[in-house]
Amino acid sequence: MDGQYQYDGVPLDVGGNYVQANSFSSDMAFYDRVEVLKGAAGMLKGSGSSAGGVNFVRKRGLETTATKLTMSAGSWDDYRGQIDVGGPLNESGSVRGRAVATLQDRQYFYDNAKRQDQVLYGALDWDISPDTTLGFGLAYEDVDASPCYHGLPRYADGSDLKLSRSTCLGASWNDLQSQRITGFADLKHRFNDDWSLNFASVYTHNDQDIEYGYSEGAVAVGASTAAMGRYAGRFDYDQTDYGFDTYLDGKFRAFGLEHEVIVGMNASRQKNHDYFALMRLSGSQNPFDPSSDFPHPSKADYLVNPTRAQRADRLPHPPVRHLRQCAPEAGRAADPGARRQGQLVPQPQRLLYPGL
Repeated sequence: MDGQYQYDGVPLDVGGNYVQANSFSSDMAFYDRVEVLKGAAGMLKGSGSSAGGVNFVRKRGLETTATKLTMSAGSWDDYRGQIDVGGPLNESGSVRGRAVATLQDRQYFYDNAKRQDQVLYGALDWDISPDTTLGFGLAYEDVDASPCYHGLPRYADGSDLKLSRSTCLGASWNDLQSQRITGFADLKHRFNDDWSLNFASVYTHNDQDIEYGYSEGAVAVGASTAAMGRYAGRFDYDQTDYGFDTYLDGKFRAFGLEHEVIVGMNASRQKNHDYFALMRLSGSQNPFDPSSDFPHPSKADYLVNPTRAQRADRLPHPPVRHLRQCAPEAGRAADPGARRQGQLVPQPQRLLYPGL
């Protein structure tokens, strides 16, 4: 989810700089609406795109008691259930609550892939006085998935292999575990009918552990069999984002005219600790007769035989290099002298790798 996003008006660039770090897609169960803010995002935050931004507005406590139950079913065993309950928690209605719980279990049109999402959310709004309201919210999201990364190959001239759309060239042990905790706190005070002070803050922490095997390599034009290379990747993604937004909003009359004024500030911070490594596996993959039976490397194997590895918080921009461990280009033998001289051997198709 890397981009120009705001949460209750607080700008946070949640997400990472590579696709695996963005594998977590937040569930919309605890958001009330999504606002599309057109124009330069720099007008709403310190920096950003000239096109605009997106603001996610969370669900709040309800003034009247209400319960909503939603259930759905779809193709490829896609089942989802959600309950949304809210209302006043005291006789005067000065304290209002909201609770949301969601469970979704699904598979996909391609093989060896499934995903289960669980969401729990609670919110509390308290009118401290007739002019002051304090709000809190806490969300927990859990994803347990077996992903199929890397897509399908094509012939060397770019033409289609005519594989079944259910084809997955990954490993049976592919696994993604992700947990996100998000906290919200805000305060609104009305000085009078013309002036008000608003403060909102958000904290979110995401842990992801991803392990997967995939296939990569060129397929000769017209071939009915191929030997693609098999690779494995392991990712440990740990990120914390937090920020706040506050502003004073009011109007006054001067020089015979009414004027509106908004004065405020916002700030956000991101901390991440990412570790990842890729390695080549023994054997090969035939895309015309695929097998998900890949060798399953241990953590120690990635330390001994990585093709690429990086601690992302120390090196935010991965170097662009070809791998010595890769096969030579089709129709051309690798220069053995290059290895003796410590040079890098060209690779026909570079790995889809963070930062490339």
